[in-house]
Amino acid sequence: MRLDTEHESETHVYIYDLEAGKRYRLDAKRKEVFVMDLAGMSERWRGSVMSQNLRKVIKPTGQKLEIAGVACDEYTFDLQAPTRPWRGLSSVLHDHGTVCVSQSVPAGIDVVNFVHEAGKRGYVAAATICSPTASAIGYYFYGDQPNVLVLSSKTESAYEGAPSPDIHAMTAVENTTTVTSISVDSIQDAIFQIPTDWKLKKEPDPR
Repeated sequence: MRLDTEHESETHVYIYDLEAGKRYRLDAKRKEVFVMDLAGMSERWRGSVMSQNLRKVIKPTGQKLEIAGVACDEYTFDLQAPTRPWRGLSSVLHDHGTVCVSQSVPAGIDVVNFVHEAGKRGYVAAATICSPTASAIGYYFYGDQPNVLVLSSKTESAYEGAPSPDIHAMTAVENTTTVTSISVDSIQDAIFQIPTDWKLKKEPDPR
C-alpha cells in the first residue's frame, strides 16, 4: 500500500510492505527513507485495548448518495472496546460516525484484502490507514464483506470514562473525509519501490 499525503504544502509518501513487515517514509528532498517496524508499532496499539471485548454495531440509514460519480449506501457505526487496566482502572475507546460505502467499485477488493491481510499478520498500524477512524479499533469496521470502499466519512474517536486526568488524557478526535476521484488506471510496480540510492534511516520512536 502506498499513501501520499500533503500537509502544509509538503508531500509525505508512505509505503507499507506487509511481507517485509515494514513501513517506509520517503523524504524526496533529502533522498532519505525512514524505516519503521510494523510489529513493534502495532504491538503498542494492540496492547492498549482489549479488542476481544469489542462491541460493534453497524446500521444502514436508508440514505443513498452519489460521491465522485459512484453510488453508495450510508451507514452509522459504533465501535467500543475497554482499555487494559492501569493501576486497576480502565476506560473505553469509542469510535463512531457515519460513512457512505460502495460495494461495487473494484478498488474496494484491494482495500479489504489489504486490511484483512494486515490484521491477520497483527499489523494494526497498517490496517488502520484504510479505516474510517485512526484508532486501535478502527479497522474492525471491516467485516467479512469482500468489497468495501468508504467514499465519505464523518467520525469521532475518544477515550471515555477515564477515571483520572493522567490516564488517556485524549480529547475527542473528529475526522471528515470525502473521495474526490477514483482512477481505474493500472499502477506501475515502480511506484512501490524503495529507491536503492537513498539513505536508509530508522524512524524515530513516536512515543
